[in-house]
Parts: sequence; structure tokens; C-alpha cells
Amino acid sequence: MSAEDMVDAALAGLDQGEFVTIPALPDAGQWQNYEAARQAMMPNLSRTEPATRYGIVRAARAWNVEDSRTFRRMRQRVDPQWPDSGG
Repeated sequence: MSAEDMVDAALAGLDQGEFVTIPALPDAGQWQNYEAARQAMMPNLSRTEPATRYGIVRAARAWNVEDSRTFRRMRQRVDPQWPDSGG
């Protein structure tokens, strides 16, 4: 496809109200299906636990003294003035 044809097709798509133009894609429905599937997945892409299909079960554990020490060491690496820095 020539650059001129690509630009003409992209501008025509924008004139038709397309948010995304893909000049070589003959069926705009394919893009719409892809976008709908992507939107449906979005709430599930940043979960804090592995999906149940993987069968990973994590036991809840209490915060302990070593966690506090580790947190303090990590925090002081980021901000050597902590806890005096107001944080």
C-alpha cells in the first residue's frame, strides 16, 4: 500500500467516525470484536492473586517482627532520613 493510499484511507476512516483506523483491515467488525474482548479482560488483568485455574492457594499470614525489620530496611534505602523525614 502506498503512503498516499494509507493516508487517504486513514482520513476517510476518521471522517466516518472511526476512533482507530487500520487501512489494510477490510472488516471493521474484527477490530470491534478485538476491542470488546480487550475491554472485557481489563478488570481481570491487575488482580492481586493468581487466577483460580492455576490452583495456587495462598494461606494468609500475620505480619511479624521480621516483616517490620525488612520494611524498615527497605524504607531507609529509599529515604535515608526516614522516619525523621516526616514519612
